[in-house]
Amino acid sequence: MADLPLLPSDELRANKRWLWVVRILLLIPIIVAVAYAIWSFVPGLKGPCPEDTRADAVIFLVLAAPFALSEWHLWRRSLKKGLAWAVVTGGFWFGICVLSTVLDVLSGVSTGTIIWGSLALSQGALAGAAIKTYYSTAREKSDRRVLLNRALLFVPYLVVLVLAAGQMLPIFPPRIRPGQANAVGCLRTINSAEETYRATYKKGYSPTLKALGPAPNGAPVSATAASLIDPVLASGRRTAYTFTYTPGPLNSVGEITTYTVTAVPSDAGCTDWNRYFTEETGLIRSTHENRPATAQDPPISQ
Repeated sequence: MADLPLLPSDELRANKRWLWVVRILLLIPIIVAVAYAIWSFVPGLKGPCPEDTRADAVIFLVLAAPFALSEWHLWRRSLKKGLAWAVVTGGFWFGICVLSTVLDVLSGVSTGTIIWGSLALSQGALAGAAIKTYYSTAREKSDRRVLLNRALLFVPYLVVLVLAAGQMLPIFPPRIRPGQANAVGCLRTINSAEETYRATYKKGYSPTLKALGPAPNGAPVSATAASLIDPVLASGRRTAYTFTYTPGPLNSVGEITTYTVTAVPSDAGCTDWNRYFTEETGLIRSTHENRPATAQDPPISQ
């Protein structure tokens, strides 16, 4: 049975079925963003790369903001404002997801293609359901102004979103997370300790990373336990990174004149973290690719 015509002041008698479709489609990204934030911030639930997940959680919450605002208006009985937010938000992300799907298809169908395609369908459905709900209500002269105001308010939201996700854009410098900064500090400590070791023992650089560490049970300092770095770093694992020390070959007088150290995340799931490389020159290089850094990678800013 068709819905009865509505008075301009009686918007809540809109087609209830389509209105519930809008509410449900709005609720999905909100639930995902909140669940991801809880998983990222609650102790014991966060993943192996908490710095990444927490930063990503903030971006997810920003992404969910207009969906939450639309939902809030719909439950606050500001029907036209809520539908306008749903149309603007759903329409914008529908376009972004369609473009991403096309680009993925051009580069080869992958899991990302399915994800972007699914998101495009959900956002298109949201915008379509919001439009369908709107046309089941009585039209008013102020409707266009309400929609235009939501579209204009969407612009500063996009600015905030770009700033929140700035580390993903090439116009912003790469973000150095605390864990990565600590790894760089550890490499500098190792380089400094190696120079001290070479000057002290006249045998070149150390044969192992452990040789830079403290002697066990209060034993005296020696070339095999120089006490130049702490025992945790001497073990090769610290600040969520694994440090691999490789001494160079002995020269004609039995000295080690070169060495390399690589630092990679201890958990393979931290694919968004930098990898580092250093050597006897003291220069530290890095790569954002999911592989160990090498001498061919660019140096970091000192």
